[in-house]
Amino acid sequence: MANYSFTVTSENGTGASDPAGLYNVITAIDQGGADGGIGNSYTITLGGNITLSHDLPAINLAAGSS
Repeated sequence: MANYSFTVTSENGTGASDPAGLYNVITAIDQGGADGGIGNSYTITLGGNITLSHDLPAINLAAGSS
């Protein structure tokens, strides 16, 4: 069980592992993602306006996560 906090400033960041990208954060916290896990707590803060060019993926957290 861990607490994660992300501040995102763009849709995709500068690359696939850039934690400033909202898409990358969703992928990381998703079940099976690098930061996904049972009972984890996540806070995502928007660091400004973000223009989306396509739909974001669904957020599928592991059991007991919020």
